[in-house]
Amino acid sequence: MPVRKLLEKFINISSSEVPRTAYAWWLRFLFKTGHVIGWTTIIAITVVHYSITALPVIILAQAVFIMVGMMLFSVLIDKLSAKKIIMISTLAAMTFIFLAAFFYQTTYLSLIFGLIASGLFISQSSMILSSYTEDHFSPLEAERTFPVIESSETLGGVIGGLILAFFSSYASSILLALWILFLGLFLMMLLLWSPKLPFFMKKAEKSSKNKYKGVNHWNTITKAFTEIRRVPFLQILIAILVIHWITSQFVEFLYTNAIDQSVSHEGTMEDHESSLTHGLGSLHTMFHSFAFLTELALAGRFIKKMGVYAGFMLHGIMTLIGSVMLMFGYSYFTAVLVKNNFKISSIVQKSCYENTYYAFKYGTQKDLREFFEGVIYPISAIVGTILIIIVQAIFVGSMFEFLLPVLLMAMVVTMIMFTLPLQKKYTEVAISNLNSDYPLAKIHAIEILAQKGHKQSYDLFHKMYRLGDINLSLKRKIVYSLAHLGNVRAVNLMMNIIQSYDNRLSDGALYTLKKLCPILKKDTKRQDLYQSVIAQLLKYIRTCDDERLRAQAVGVLGEYDHEAIVPFLMSDSGALQAEAAVCLWHKNKYRDNIRRMIREFINTANNDNYWNLIHLVGRINIKEIHDLLSDLSMSKDDELRMLAYYGLVRIGYTGCITRLINLLLFGNDLIFQKGTELMKTLEATEKRKVAKKLIPTQLLDAMPSTIEGKRVLERLKALYEACDAYDERNHIEHVLLPQINTV
Repeated sequence: MPVRKLLEKFINISSSEVPRTAYAWWLRFLFKTGHVIGWTTIIAITVVHYSITALPVIILAQAVFIMVGMMLFSVLIDKLSAKKIIMISTLAAMTFIFLAAFFYQTTYLSLIFGLIASGLFISQSSMILSSYTEDHFSPLEAERTFPVIESSETLGGVIGGLILAFFSSYASSILLALWILFLGLFLMMLLLWSPKLPFFMKKAEKSSKNKYKGVNHWNTITKAFTEIRRVPFLQILIAILVIHWITSQFVEFLYTNAIDQSVSHEGTMEDHESSLTHGLGSLHTMFHSFAFLTELALAGRFIKKMGVYAGFMLHGIMTLIGSVMLMFGYSYFTAVLVKNNFKISSIVQKSCYENTYYAFKYGTQKDLREFFEGVIYPISAIVGTILIIIVQAIFVGSMFEFLLPVLLMAMVVTMIMFTLPLQKKYTEVAISNLNSDYPLAKIHAIEILAQKGHKQSYDLFHKMYRLGDINLSLKRKIVYSLAHLGNVRAVNLMMNIIQSYDNRLSDGALYTLKKLCPILKKDTKRQDLYQSVIAQLLKYIRTCDDERLRAQAVGVLGEYDHEAIVPFLMSDSGALQAEAAVCLWHKNKYRDNIRRMIREFINTANNDNYWNLIHLVGRINIKEIHDLLSDLSMSKDDELRMLAYYGLVRIGYTGCITRLINLLLFGNDLIFQKGTELMKTLEATEKRKVAKKLIPTQLLDAMPSTIEGKRVLERLKALYEACDAYDERNHIEHVLLPQINTV
């Protein structure tokens, strides 16, 4: 458990996001590893058999195939699910890769089949896969999870590079076969694993789909053009991406040329191919190793701290520095260094670009991505390639190697100029989405405006909360988003909410007050407000009628003034005592008192004290509590056994889950009610484990149409809901229960 918590903290994601992040991570890892192996093999075959001058032609052909693939698949986007499109394109790619390997001895045929696989089909799988995985997250989640997910592609580059280096002495047909293998594993992962979305996202998505009536367009291009003409933000974003993709061709060519020059002394063609493949593979490993660490530890934190705009600007500045280095000292060392820096900054920019996906108008996201990456990207690659060919035809030697970086620098300066107004336009498009008719678009807009860099966010949120005719779920989203915004002006609004004693919003207000505490504590000009929060929290704890919220308020108060919660160690409420104990446990001067309190709970053998102890389980780990839980699990008292099983599950004994479920399903009504409330307090990972142990819905179809069968179904529905398993809960409510006749 501590290792898992430490890992979650290091990569900066929460427990509820782990299954979705892991799913997206593995899909992209397998896909990228195969692509690195296959594309590098195609490049090596081209350079060795036709020289470095043929590389621009291959890039040009790849761009053309990407556009053709986009035209073919654009008519399917609104007709088939993303998963089905990915399956079709990947299976087609595997077929053509097999043909490329089969005709390996005929170089031109092998290259043609390889380019068809890569350009026509792999590119489509990549584009749709990005949209497919993005649909599993909200903007604020994406801000943290996308760099982690992107690290899968980086690690895929590392593994792919190692495989290339290890198999460099083998025939290229073997490497193409490995590409097929990784694509096969990718398809298996896609089909066999599908994590669930959070309930609020599924509900908003379902409601939005029911409202959405798309405009009829014969394909993606016309639909995307219509939207781009309407939105200035998209026009600026396209300009930035075009220049980025052109510059990437320049950097890739200069890098590959430097590597080829370093191994050009090799004797035979086979030796040259082997050395070039080994060199490219080894450097792939180095680049992606640096990038992997950057993505896991820094990229997400950078975007969260600085915002999406800063990520685009960082990439522009880093590329500008690289172009100056290449201009005044083109060599193996500078080419490798610039390529590495370009790779790292591109990763940050790509995460920012993917975050802007949520600002696109609802119903156009997949079309715009397909247009960007299926039309704009290959056109940019073609333009970049033609520029390289023209410069290469006119200039040779050192003049060529000087002029190409000069052009690179000019384009990067232009990209930076386009980046300057990006933030303002990004804010404007998010504000416009606040007025969308689609609930999911409104949720995305709120979370985008809660990111760093938007100047008007608090005023917009405050106005929307106070004056807007919005439902409760959007009000809750605003309250929680204000915590991420980090504006201390939100403190007064949060205090007004808890003064209203609206329990539906108070938990969010308390959460936001807790998040704003470090900022408010450092603000010396707002110490009066700081003291007002403490006074208001004390009043709320005394007067609130909800025990759970009172305990939450004690935890928040402990962040502001730990001395203020010391008296709650002697409270009549076990929940308040437990929360105070948890907050003060890290303070050594209170630890002996807390141990004494816990021993009194244990020694005074009654159910009320055992309930008090349950609030501490998993939060204060001492041997006496664990021993007590083991003893209580053997009790004849159903309530004590329920507490024991619950506590053991909290500290990692998953073998008790089945016992706990059986007790709740077949125990008396009071035990079931108390147990269901306990289940709601489990962490997300624990809830998933419990939900997996419940009776699967496919087996519930055989539930007998009796009073007992109906009673079990009703309890299962409540337990699934307590564990946030809403698909199963809805299946029971809308499908199974109506089938059971009342006896």
